[in-house]
Amino acid sequence: MKKINIFLVASLTLCGFMTSCEDAPAVAPIQKNEQGKILAMSDFQIAPAGVLASGNVAMDGLKANSEQTVFTVVTDSLPEDWSLTSYLQICKNEQFPENEVVKTIKLKRVEKDLKVDFTDWHDAHVEIFGEDEQGEQTVYYRVYGDVKTAAGATSRFGLTNDYLAKGSLKETPMVSIMSTDFYYTPGGYNGWSQTKSQYLYNLNNKEKPKSYWGMILAKDEFKISSAPNWDGTNYGEAALGELSTTGGNIKTDGTGLYYLTADFDALTYSLTKIEKLSVIGGGDWNTDRFLTPNEDFSVWTGEAKIDGDWLIRVNGGWDIKLANDLKNPTPYGNNFEKVSGTFQVTVTFSGHHPVIKLEKK
Repeated sequence: MKKINIFLVASLTLCGFMTSCEDAPAVAPIQKNEQGKILAMSDFQIAPAGVLASGNVAMDGLKANSEQTVFTVVTDSLPEDWSLTSYLQICKNEQFPENEVVKTIKLKRVEKDLKVDFTDWHDAHVEIFGEDEQGEQTVYYRVYGDVKTAAGATSRFGLTNDYLAKGSLKETPMVSIMSTDFYYTPGGYNGWSQTKSQYLYNLNNKEKPKSYWGMILAKDEFKISSAPNWDGTNYGEAALGELSTTGGNIKTDGTGLYYLTADFDALTYSLTKIEKLSVIGGGDWNTDRFLTPNEDFSVWTGEAKIDGDWLIRVNGGWDIKLANDLKNPTPYGNNFEKVSGTFQVTVTFSGHHPVIKLEKK
């Protein structure tokens, strides 16, 4: 490019710049960007309360009323229409290392009380310490929160390492719903892990003392094991309905929830795929109020009106049911105790034993 052209371009650019400057206002207007409140951990504070305040929790005594206050809110300065959901984490190591089991339980807020369902805590205890550890254990806890704005945006309250509470306590599990007489069901569904499987519990049949039952999640095949690893006695299928310690895996009818019984004296088993779960009774013994499973069949939910004693039955029949004790359901025993109202019914099978919860609508 010639020098004359270069100077011409530069001159035009300068003129344009000067023109735009002349057109601009003398003082730029002040921008008004609304600044939301900057939250601090002091804006929401909790303190141990209820059964947790003593530092020694015997969960077995809470079986009849397992939802208990564990913290109370002492400061809530969150903006209006904002909310905070808190979560309790439990571990047997104070450092909560990655190589240890850390269980997280969502806390329920009722006014200023934060409550935990101790059935959930019991299940956490089992996964952390094992089903056979029925004695007193030291556990460490910490509580973190997720804050939700009025617009619906959700984020952690504070930084990654900020917690609403930390501490330790002595606790004993719900011994009355534990059984040292049980078997594991490792298979494709749970990664062939004994401790991540559902358990088979003794049916308490005096005529058949080695008969067991369980509602298990299965994918394709599984085995029955007597130990939390492969060092115990492992049962497979000799033939359909027959158990053997030298047989292959027990085959299923595809991914789903199954009712399994086994007799280790007769070396027999039965396996029934659960297609339907329903509330029956509660003032109406002729109408099933069916529950809907999630994608992996581990949680079944539904709404039901219940007015009286009731139970949960399987596949619309009376051969298989869940009854007896709401916190420790069994396929035998009396109906669940009387309740009255419309409830959200949730049955969870992802733990070692079925857990049934009612939430009044």
